Amino acid sequence: MDWNNKQAVLTEVTRNSYTLRYASPELQADREVVLAAVSKHGYALNYASPELQADREVVLAAVSHPQRADFYDAPKITEEMVSTLKFASTQLKADREVVLAAVSNDSRALEFASTPLQGDRAIVLTAISNWGKALEFASTPLQGDRDIVLAAVSNSGQALQYASPQLQADRVVVLAAVSTNGTALDFASTLQDDRGVVLAAVSKDGFALQYASPRLKNDKEVVLVAARHYNFQLKNASRRLRDDREVVLAAVSKEQYLGYELKYASTRLKDDREVVLAAVSNDSGALKHASTELKDDIEVVLAAVSKSG
Repeated sequence: MDWNNKQAVLTEVTRNSYTLRYASPELQADREVVLAAVSKHGYALNYASPELQADREVVLAAVSHPQRADFYDAPKITEEMVSTLKFASTQLKADREVVLAAVSNDSRALEFASTPLQGDRAIVLTAISNWGKALEFASTPLQGDRDIVLAAVSNSGQALQYASPQLQADRVVVLAAVSTNGTALDFASTLQDDRGVVLAAVSKDGFALQYASPRLKNDKEVVLVAARHYNFQLKNASRRLRDDREVVLAAVSKEQYLGYELKYASTRLKDDREVVLAAVSNDSGALKHASTELKDDIEVVLAAVSKSG
């Protein structure tokens, strides 16, 4: 392959835009070649000359086209996870039309927008409507804007971590966040003892129980709601409830999860035949957490062996 041959390079970048990296400096500065490459995949802007990274038409074409590589195009490249806007000139990162086009196509582009445009309400709303966690790159005033944050957490509950402290304590905002992703409760420290908020969180994701207050980890209704989920972990319940037969049976019986939750049950329940049978029927590995007596129980052992095949 002759990387100085314009026609050959044009053919190649049209097929695989990443090959622009191999083109000669002259062809990396050739407008026709670069436009062909970025029209295939915007990330190819990375390999354009500085002059073309400052060319408005070229950059608009790049940020308006796909910005995530597929395996065929870039099997060994990890940089494609960076927004194309990163490679534009400083002047174009401050161009409202360019940035709006970029965040409309890839919310991550907000990270590379100029500081004034990270405070542009319309641009930020566009970014967070597609990916709520782009709130991380919004200006401080917009991270404290209730409507903006509500839009972000309604898209991605985890965006709550980037909201202002005041909004992380706003019950309406937090409820919207945990209703999207229960583990957003992690970022609402002042509401981790609010029963309604915690119930909403564990109803969405049983794993969220780990972020609840000690009082609510000891609330049987809350824990049973959490236990319905595949990723509930009995270790996050209070010691009292790890000795509650109904709670432990719920934890070890779920088909979607492993019976090794028996590990976190009380000593008393590790010696409960029905509980242990439920656990080993779900996961033969649970047998190692049973009491010594039940490890020698023929029915329990047979149930474990049957499960392991």
